[in-house]
Amino acid sequence: MATIEPTGSGKGISVTGAGGIGAASGSDLNPPGTEPAKKRVLIVDDEKINRMILDKALRDTYDVTEAISAEDAAPKLATGNFDLVICDNSMGETNEKGIDFLTRVKPNHPDTKFVLHSAELEKDPKQEESPALRLQCTSNGIIPCPKLDMAGGKSFVDGVFASWVGETPTSLGNRPTTDETAVPFPEADRP
Repeated sequence: MATIEPTGSGKGISVTGAGGIGAASGSDLNPPGTEPAKKRVLIVDDEKINRMILDKALRDTYDVTEAISAEDAAPKLATGNFDLVICDNSMGETNEKGIDFLTRVKPNHPDTKFVLHSAELEKDPKQEESPALRLQCTSNGIIPCPKLDMAGGKSFVDGVFASWVGETPTSLGNRPTTDETAVPFPEADRP
């Protein structure tokens, strides 16, 4: 026989019982031995070596899918439920720029985080080849990042999932980089 008891002021109910239909407990809801699903990451880069490096860095922790261009990534993004898209900015002369692709697809994926990684984005914004690129990223809610590599790729992605909630003008100094662990932005900077 199952019993239903209130758990406190408006916080729901607790269902307990001796087996059978309707009997449940917290341990029954997540069977032992099942691991939570890996977060899904889409890597978009026309250079095979860059895709391979990031895939190798992330594969053990994340479910990684690769795309060689914006044209290749679009249908994968449309049919997959990705948690993060990492896109290179320069993907050959015939392909759409990464920033343009991310800006175009981001509105259709509100629960996905987007990172633009590019050699054009230096760690010191004063030395960037294209300072307007960082501004274009942040004004569109895209995380700007220097080119990711094997050593820093996983820690950067871990930081994105652990703490990044949105880039604002006052949070630029706190943004994650490839050599430092990301920390949560101050409450005042959160949307």
